[in-house]
Amino acid sequence: MGQSFQELVEKEYGVEREAQMETRLNNMPSTCRATYKKAVRHKSMRAAVNSQCLECVGYQRKEISVCTDLACPLYSYRPFQKRTSGEQTPQDFARDGLRSPLCAVESKNGRYMDSDRGNTR
Repeated sequence: MGQSFQELVEKEYGVEREAQMETRLNNMPSTCRATYKKAVRHKSMRAAVNSQCLECVGYQRKEISVCTDLACPLYSYRPFQKRTSGEQTPQDFARDGLRSPLCAVESKNGRYMDSDRGNTR
Protein backbone atom coordinates (compact mmCIF):
# COMPACT_ATOMS: atom_id res chain seq x y z
CA MET A 1 0.00 0.00 0.00
CA GLY A 2 1.24 3.54 -0.78
CA GLN A 3 2.21 6.23 1.67
CA SER A 4 -0.45 8.40 3.23
CA PHE A 5 -0.65 12.08 2.38
CA GLN A 6 0.64 12.94 5.88
CA GLU A 7 3.66 10.68 5.39
CA LEU A 8 4.41 12.24 2.01
CA VAL A 9 4.19 15.77 3.42
CA GLU A 10 6.40 14.89 6.39
CA LYS A 11 8.95 13.28 4.09
CA GLU A 12 8.94 16.29 1.73
CA TYR A 13 8.92 19.05 4.33
CA GLY A 14 10.30 17.28 7.40
CA VAL A 15 13.76 18.87 7.34
CA GLU A 16 12.40 22.33 6.54
CA ARG A 17 9.73 22.03 9.23
CA GLU A 18 12.28 20.91 11.82
CA ALA A 19 14.47 23.92 10.97
CA GLN A 20 11.53 26.33 11.32
CA MET A 21 10.50 24.73 14.60
CA GLU A 22 14.04 25.05 15.95
CA THR A 23 14.16 28.74 14.97
CA ARG A 24 10.80 29.37 16.62
CA LEU A 25 11.88 27.54 19.79
CA ASN A 26 15.02 29.65 20.00
CA ASN A 27 12.97 32.86 19.72
CA MET A 28 10.41 32.10 22.43
CA PRO A 29 10.69 32.28 26.20
CA SER A 30 11.83 29.06 27.80
CA THR A 31 8.57 28.90 29.79
CA CYS A 32 6.59 28.39 26.55
CA ARG A 33 8.78 25.75 24.94
CA ALA A 34 7.29 22.63 26.52
CA THR A 35 3.76 23.57 25.41
CA TYR A 36 5.00 24.33 21.90
CA LYS A 37 6.85 21.02 21.65
CA LYS A 38 3.79 19.13 22.83
CA ALA A 39 1.69 20.91 20.19
CA VAL A 40 3.96 20.36 17.21
CA ARG A 41 4.46 16.71 18.09
CA HIS A 42 0.68 16.18 17.83
CA LYS A 43 0.35 15.30 21.51
CA SER A 44 -2.36 17.80 22.44
CA MET A 45 -4.90 20.00 20.67
CA ARG A 46 -5.14 22.11 23.83
CA ALA A 47 -1.37 22.72 23.68
CA ALA A 48 -1.71 23.75 20.03
CA VAL A 49 -4.36 26.36 20.89
CA ASN A 50 -2.38 27.59 23.87
CA SER A 51 0.81 27.88 21.81
CA GLN A 52 -0.91 29.74 18.99
CA CYS A 53 -2.51 32.21 21.40
CA LEU A 54 0.76 32.77 23.25
CA GLU A 55 2.61 33.39 20.01
CA CYS A 56 -0.09 35.76 18.76
CA VAL A 57 0.19 38.04 21.82
CA GLY A 58 3.97 37.99 21.99
CA TYR A 59 4.13 35.35 24.74
CA GLN A 60 2.40 37.65 27.24
CA ARG A 61 0.00 35.32 29.05
CA LYS A 62 -2.04 38.17 30.56
CA GLU A 63 -2.81 39.49 27.09
CA ILE A 64 -4.67 36.32 26.12
CA SER A 65 -7.45 36.92 28.65
CA VAL A 66 -8.04 40.42 27.22
CA CYS A 67 -7.77 39.43 23.56
CA THR A 68 -9.71 41.78 21.29
CA ASP A 69 -9.60 39.73 18.08
CA LEU A 70 -13.22 38.63 18.16
CA ALA A 71 -12.98 37.23 14.62
CA CYS A 72 -10.16 34.83 15.52
CA PRO A 73 -11.34 31.22 15.12
CA LEU A 74 -9.66 30.37 18.43
CA TYR A 75 -11.21 33.24 20.39
CA SER A 76 -13.78 31.08 22.20
CA TYR A 77 -11.17 28.42 22.93
CA ARG A 78 -8.33 30.65 24.11
CA PRO A 79 -6.71 29.77 27.43
CA PHE A 80 -6.56 31.88 30.57
CA GLN A 81 -10.05 33.37 30.12
CA LYS A 82 -11.73 35.11 32.98
CA ARG A 83 -15.20 33.57 33.42
CA THR A 84 -18.17 35.42 34.69
CA SER A 85 -20.59 33.44 36.83
CA GLY A 86 -23.02 31.39 34.78
CA GLU A 87 -21.12 31.94 31.52
CA GLN A 88 -21.02 28.86 29.30
CA THR A 89 -17.89 27.90 27.44
CA PRO A 90 -17.66 25.92 24.19
CA GLN A 91 -16.69 22.91 26.31
CA ASP A 92 -19.96 23.25 28.26
CA PHE A 93 -21.94 23.16 25.02
CA ALA A 94 -19.99 20.12 23.80
CA ARG A 95 -20.64 18.31 27.08
CA ASP A 96 -24.36 19.06 26.76
CA GLY A 97 -24.41 17.55 23.26
CA LEU A 98 -24.76 20.73 21.21
CA ARG A 99 -22.64 21.20 18.12
CA SER A 100 -21.33 24.66 18.99
CA PRO A 101 -22.31 27.79 20.91
CA LEU A 102 -23.28 29.38 17.61
CA CYS A 103 -25.84 26.66 16.98
CA ALA A 104 -27.49 26.95 20.37
CA VAL A 105 -30.63 29.05 20.53
CA GLU A 106 -32.62 29.45 23.73
CA SER A 107 -36.28 28.77 23.11
CA LYS A 108 -39.22 30.48 24.78
CA ASN A 109 -39.53 27.73 27.38
CA GLY A 110 -35.92 28.21 28.52
CA ARG A 111 -34.60 25.04 26.90
CA TYR A 112 -31.74 25.13 24.44
CA MET A 113 -32.40 24.13 20.88
CA ASP A 114 -29.69 23.00 18.50
CA SER A 115 -30.69 25.08 15.48
CA ASP A 116 -28.81 22.78 13.07
CA ARG A 117 -30.86 19.73 14.02
CA GLY A 118 -33.97 21.19 15.65
CA ASN A 119 -33.37 19.08 18.77
CA THR A 120 -34.05 20.54 22.21
CA ARG A 121 -32.07 19.93 25.36
